[in-house]
Amino acid sequence: VAEYFVMWPGNAERWLFPKQLYQHLRLESLPTLLVLQPMSVFEAEILPWGDPRAGAPVEFPANSAWALLGCWSGAPDEDAVVAFLSEHGERAAELARRREEARQRSREQAAAMRALRDDQDREFQESLARDRQLSSSAPAPPSGPGQPAQEGAAAAWEREARELAASAAQRKSDELAVRRRGVAEKLLAVEAPTVGVCKLVLRMPSGCRAERTFGAEEPLSVVYDWADSCGELHGLQGGESFEVPERFKLATTYPRSLLTDRERSLRDLQ
Repeated sequence: VAEYFVMWPGNAERWLFPKQLYQHLRLESLPTLLVLQPMSVFEAEILPWGDPRAGAPVEFPANSAWALLGCWSGAPDEDAVVAFLSEHGERAAELARRREEARQRSREQAAAMRALRDDQDREFQESLARDRQLSSSAPAPPSGPGQPAQEGAAAAWEREARELAASAAQRKSDELAVRRRGVAEKLLAVEAPTVGVCKLVLRMPSGCRAERTFGAEEPLSVVYDWADSCGELHGLQGGESFEVPERFKLATTYPRSLLTDRERSLRDLQ
């Protein structure tokens, strides 16, 4: 019992909170033993609530959220109570194991995406260095008295420099698109979590919106990867692709706060 539970006694006939809880759950007899799963207030349902007796997450009292996992009532019986608690303790251990596996998968996914992004950034830097080398090896404009031939050579040099710059910009754009599509394809194959979730809505400067459900234990870096590729992901999901700025920072709307610590979990950032 000590391994899985924190025990809180209460008198539903005399104490305010136990009495409110008794009424909220519409209990019919006393004594009653409740097994409550602590949750984040962001996981609780917005009014109108679902039925808390069916396990729907609720916020009660304010800034405290939980879900009812089990209810035992009847004459005091030590063996029955121990069996009841043991059953729910084993369920809690299994739930904790699944959550840890989900966190591990999220960490592995984030590491794979970071490695992909690092490889593509390195390839871009190498491509940019080659373009700069070609640009520096281009013939310099001739100096001396302004003659038609010399003016033509200078114009040709400027045209070549512009073409090299345009080529570098296009290559950078193509490589960014390839990188984002690769991340989007990986995200498309990831199943949405169903336990301990965090639903996010992203609004672009252009007015486009994107939505996705994450695990509450996933790091912020996974959200940045999604935000960077959500335009491509929207297209892969059958919608219309949209443009995402090359560089951006995520922020909450109210209260406004920049989200920069990419190693923190979404639960920690709530």
